[in-house]
Amino acid sequence: MTAGLAIAAAGLAWPLVAGAVTGVHDAYLATELSWWTGFVGRVSFVPLAPWFLMAGKYLGLAGITLVLVLAAGFGWWLSRRALHPLRPEVVAYSASYGLYLVAVFLPQQSLFRLLLPLAPLLGDPAIARSKQLRRGLLAGSIALQPVAIVLLWFIGYP
Repeated sequence: MTAGLAIAAAGLAWPLVAGAVTGVHDAYLATELSWWTGFVGRVSFVPLAPWFLMAGKYLGLAGITLVLVLAAGFGWWLSRRALHPLRPEVVAYSASYGLYLVAVFLPQQSLFRLLLPLAPLLGDPAIARSKQLRRGLLAGSIALQPVAIVLLWFIGYP
């Protein structure tokens, strides 16, 4: 509990530190939003909106619907009784981390790297039991590599 509070305090302190050091009260947020300009242009930060902003810009209503379906699917996955063997701490952490990503992160090439802390969810008994599902996940990951390369080198920056 103490470690969690210390980590939260440190994370929340960065905007204050950046503001104090630079003399610009929104220096941290302005710096973070500058990374978004290549993808969505200059925008203001609104919590829980980045995924909708990105999906809406590139896929329109279908993209917004896709974000809603992904969020509902993630919620359904975390609420399944089959995840109980993973312990409530793993599920609670995964839920809070997923919410954090949706709340503040603009999905782009770094998304795959930022999803790695959710790897314990791959211990889901449904995945562990199904050789076909594991092979499908591996094949999908391999098949998406060229897409990631095209996105990284030709469309956006890392």
